[in-house]
This record gives sequence, C-alpha cells and structure tokens, in this order.
Amino acid sequence: MAVIAAPQTDIVENIICRHLHDPERDLTNQPLDCKREAVQSELALVQGWGDSLIQIPGIFLALPYGILADKYGRKPVFMLSFLGVLLSDTWVKIVYLFPDSLPIRMVWAAPIIQVIGGGRAVGTLLTYTIIADVVPRAERTRWLMWLTAIDLMAFILGGAGGAVLMRRSSWDPLILSSFLLILSILTMMTIPETLSMVDKYSGEDREMRSLSNRPAMGATRASFRKLTASIRAIWTNPVIILLLVVFLLVRLSTESKSALLQYTSKRFRWDYSTASLVFTLGDICQLLLTTVLMPLLDTYLEHRTKLSTGEKDSLLSEISCWLLVVGCFVLGISSHPIGVIFGLIINALGSASPVTLRSMATSLVPPSSVGSLYTAISMAQGVGGLLTGPFFAGSFHWGMVLGGHWLGLPFLLTSAFCLIASIITSCLSRTNRARDNGRVY
Repeated sequence: MAVIAAPQTDIVENIICRHLHDPERDLTNQPLDCKREAVQSELALVQGWGDSLIQIPGIFLALPYGILADKYGRKPVFMLSFLGVLLSDTWVKIVYLFPDSLPIRMVWAAPIIQVIGGGRAVGTLLTYTIIADVVPRAERTRWLMWLTAIDLMAFILGGAGGAVLMRRSSWDPLILSSFLLILSILTMMTIPETLSMVDKYSGEDREMRSLSNRPAMGATRASFRKLTASIRAIWTNPVIILLLVVFLLVRLSTESKSALLQYTSKRFRWDYSTASLVFTLGDICQLLLTTVLMPLLDTYLEHRTKLSTGEKDSLLSEISCWLLVVGCFVLGISSHPIGVIFGLIINALGSASPVTLRSMATSLVPPSSVGSLYTAISMAQGVGGLLTGPFFAGSFHWGMVLGGHWLGLPFLLTSAFCLIASIITSCLSRTNRARDNGRVY
C-alpha cells in the first residue's frame, strides 16, 4: 500500500541502525548515523529481497486460485486473497514491534502466509475479472482506464497522506493501513457474486464462461495443456522471445520506487516523509499521462496522421522506452534535488510503456498467438519482478562502495537495460512498418 512505503522504510532503517550501533557509544553526544554504508546495505537487502519474495505466491498460485474463482465464485476467493494480505501484513508489523526478539529478516517469511489467497496478484487478477463480468465488452477498455487512474490516485493520496502522518510517528500510517485492509474486507462482503451474471455476455464471452464452468479437474487439465502450448510457442517464435526481453528489462524501471526512496534519502540526507512527498509529483505526472496526455496523443495520431494502428502503437512504444532511458539516466547522475525531480517527471512520462508495448506486441503476432503472447508477457514481468529486489540491493551496495556519483549506479544500470529494450523495440517497430507496407508477417 502506498501509505506505508516511506514509513515502513524509516522503521526498518531505525531497527537496523540500532542493531548495528556500538553499545559502548555515547548516543547523547554522538547520535546514530543511519545513513552509513553498513546500515544502508542491510536496508537495501531486507527491502529488496522482501519485495521479490512477496511476488512468489502470486506467480505460482494465480492459476489455481483463478480456477477456484471460476468454479466457486469470485467473491470468496477475492476475500481470501485480502485475508492473506492482511495476515501477512500483520506478521511484518509484529516483527517491527519486537525487533529485540525477532530478527528483521523474519519479514521474509511473510510470503508464506500469502499462500492463503495468493496475495495481491490474485486480488488484482480478480478485480479485472469482476469488471469483465459486469461491464459490456464495448465499455471494458474505458473502465480499465478508470481503474488505472483510481490506482494512481490511491498512490498519490497514500504517498502524501503517509508522508504527513509519519511526521508525528512512522507507526501512524502503518496502523491506518491495517484499518484500511480490514475495511476493504468488510466492504467486499457487500459486493454481489458476479460469476452467475451470464445475461450480459455475448458470443465469445459466453464461450469463455462455458469453459470456466467446467469441472475443476477438467479446467486444470485444459489450463495445463494451454500453458504447455504457450511455452512451446514462446521458444519457437523469435518475436515473442525479443518481447519477453523487452518486458523483463522495462519492469526494472517501473519497480524502482522503494530503491529510489532509499537512494534519495541517502544522497540528499532527506527524511523519508520529504522523499515521499517529492515522489508524489511523479505519480501526479503519471496520472495526467494516463487520463489526459495519452488519450489526446492517441487521438491525434489516429485522426491527424496516416499511421496505421500498428505504426501508431510502435511509435508510442518507442517514445515511452526512450523516455525511460533518459529518466533513469538523469536520476542516476543527479547531484541536486531539482535533477531528481526532473528525472522523476521524465520517468513518469515513460511509464505508459507496458501498455503501449502490449498493444504493439498484439499487432506483431498472428491472432492465433495472442494468448501465448500474453502468457509470455506475464511470465516475463513476473521474472522481472523477482529480479528487481536483488538487483537494486546489490547495485546500490556497490554504488556506496565506489562512492561519489556512483551512488546512482542502480539507475545508471537500469538506464542501460532500458536502452537495450529501446533498441529492440525500434527493431520490432521496423518489422511492424514493413508488414504494414505490404510484406507478409
């Protein structure tokens, strides 16, 4: 949850700082230096591995819980996923409350609890599924865009609210987050079951519904066969392999917020509440991009240029990827807060890359391979999410060892990875243009 990102980092840093300090040191004359290398390296390790491990339940359990949701209903599985998140979140806070009895690395056990319900990934999956259940096909894209906008607004309000609350105590936002999770579960109890809403489906939707109502064992076998076919298609289609690489590399730039929080706090000696407020600017830019700039640009390219749909998607993907290259590079070299803010804004303008890349990818493969493509993208993003935490922890440690401007090493490396992704995207764009100009794919 956005409201706890900064205060949680502050609490973990203080726990590590107290644990690593010299017990014979006179703290009245020499206060603890929590920004020293040993503390920051351990903080990056705890946060990085925690962010990676928490994604494992969703990767392995999304399919089984999806089958259960198709068989027994969305609502019970949805509530179960949030219950698992609540219990997992409670365990993390227990570790924070008793740092003398429980090692801080015990927070890494939280993903085990998320076996109950599959974690946030299953909750997100079911949110989209419920929308697909109740919203007519023609209106689905608009509703999904609004859902994305609401998600960004939650990040903005949560980040700003958490920053204000933690000026009194870093525990206040954490208490609020537990209350909000409980409130979410209670709210879900009022949501009607959407599995039986078949009257709003037509054609393809009814066929999908009939598939989801198969017996659980049959659905499992069908899902396994589909997964096997998807994996086979991945390794025999070079375009999909390249797209996998692009999505994996881009994921690094879109999952760097916790690392950026620690980086700016270390470099500029900011407290985490100040850093969180600054990052809210990036979230606001991302919201404007999603709700205003991208729709306007998409409409302009569609009606005022002679670009085909594939060419338009390719152009938007290239622009987004190159913005990520520049944004991450500026973040990595900035020695002044203004530079960081500028880098954040550029990065936010490139944050639409996963959406534009997915649209571009759809136009690059035959219709029969779209299902395999989306499976491949999900797998690549999952692997990218797993690698993000250890990557930022390791590169941030080496940046501190090298010192000076090398403190921004994680973002310089991310910029290099995005550069590779941009080059691949440009090559695929040329393939797209060649196909639209009359060549056979």
